[in-house]
Amino acid sequence: TDTDWSGSDGAGLGARGASNTGGRGGGDSSTESFEGQIAIFRAYKNRILDSDQVMTNYNSVAGGSALIDNIPPSAISDSEAELRATMRFDDPDYDLTVFWGEVDGGTNPLDWAQSAFVISFTNVQYQAALWDYTATGLVPEQTYYYRFRLSNAGTNAWASPSWKFSTLPLMDVGPVTTNHLVPHSWLNSYDSSWTNDAEAEVMLDHDGDGYTTWQEYWCGTDPNNSNSFFKTDAVYRVGQQVCVEWQHDNPDGQLPPIAIYSCSNLISGVWQYAGEKNPTDGLNTWLSTPSQKLFYRLVVTNTP
Repeated sequence: TDTDWSGSDGAGLGARGASNTGGRGGGDSSTESFEGQIAIFRAYKNRILDSDQVMTNYNSVAGGSALIDNIPPSAISDSEAELRATMRFDDPDYDLTVFWGEVDGGTNPLDWAQSAFVISFTNVQYQAALWDYTATGLVPEQTYYYRFRLSNAGTNAWASPSWKFSTLPLMDVGPVTTNHLVPHSWLNSYDSSWTNDAEAEVMLDHDGDGYTTWQEYWCGTDPNNSNSFFKTDAVYRVGQQVCVEWQHDNPDGQLPPIAIYSCSNLISGVWQYAGEKNPTDGLNTWLSTPSQKLFYRLVVTNTP
């Protein structure tokens, strides 16, 4: 990101074209030269990009661009997880592939333990999408990394950096509902009668706050308290930092992290992942040091 670099070199960056076309004044119009300038522009703070990263940056500003980001996984269990990414591209043909493993393989396909072809986009003039792939056969309580890639004959666009997550421990939590996997033990802790017909009870909004019982479970709120529901309570500055606040009420310890997303424009902007925090009872806070004014929202990362 821009804040990761101690400086930058303009190096004639601009649209591709000869000097008389309003492009890189004084330079030639070859692809190789343009890619080299991208490398010069980014080679600061003792961080030299590898060839794949140079191509990713080049393709993000040249024609036929592909931009792809890993985003938080969902539906994490002790043995599987939905690996997810967002992408935007304007070349008509791309293949989407996902790579994962216990070691971060970076942008070398051979360094990843597992990979899977996800989908081919064909004759698509412009595409903006969220895509996921369910990785199975994972080991309980194990840390994994994953990274998506868009590729065609001329481009390898890797989502960067790799995403890191951990599978849940293998635990016997007792019976859970078929509807949205809510533990009977959690239902019983709020009303013992709810387990008589648990499948129906989890679909009801018992406290009238607009959230059904299964949503209250995954949000970490009280299904019997209309004042306990998932929302952003406050966003304010603390010196140079921004603080986001929200509440949970006795959340289940098996719940996945809450993700925080930010956006600079509510009408035309794109929500981007900014961070995450494991839900805890009571007041929850998250701090960031943004370089511009942003809007924030909270996202539950697992809603089966």
